[in-house]
Amino acid sequence: MPARRFSTAPASAQAGLFGDEAASREIHRLFFALMPDESATAAIAEVAARLRTAHRMRGKPILPARYHATLNFLGDNDRLRPDWVERASRAAGRVHIAPCEIRLDRACVFQRRGGASPCVLKGPADEALMALWSALRRELLIEGFGKELDHGFVPHVTWIYSRDVFPEQAIEPIRWTARDFVLVHSIVHDPEYRLLGRWALASQPGNVASQHTQG
Repeated sequence: MPARRFSTAPASAQAGLFGDEAASREIHRLFFALMPDESATAAIAEVAARLRTAHRMRGKPILPARYHATLNFLGDNDRLRPDWVERASRAAGRVHIAPCEIRLDRACVFQRRGGASPCVLKGPADEALMALWSALRRELLIEGFGKELDHGFVPHVTWIYSRDVFPEQAIEPIRWTARDFVLVHSIVHDPEYRLLGRWALASQPGNVASQHTQG
């Protein structure tokens, strides 16, 4: 299984990494995510390959190293905003929720008008997973986020963007236990994700592992 392609550059360095001119042409995306473990990643890749063949899906598949379930999307900018990273990290540090299970048991297309649509594996959000999403969202609102935050949560992993569609269908359930969540910085069309922080899931503050922000 390929290693996840995360950069370890500090957030402050990334903000000016490409210079002012390049930054004006780039879309910098910031989001919290749950990352599948190695077994779940392999299972997602297997199902994705099978669906792609069965439905003759065109489009460039997402690399398994980039599989993730977005927990909270914070927004896009023309550069990485260090103040956003700081506020998001403060919010994450106040979340105290026990580990929870993610289950993907359906395949479908989130159809968009024009352009390619995300083809995903999705599943239900049980009480524990909804508690995590809700707790993090609440803390992000306190830190001044709000415009881009979703009002609902459907756990899903995107495996390809395509103009082709297929009917929603059941799949053999894919499960993993989320024991932490991460803050990710991505640049649209850049193959690497940059991991800015990781927070362990634990119900008591004293059991929360230290934030791992590079720098």
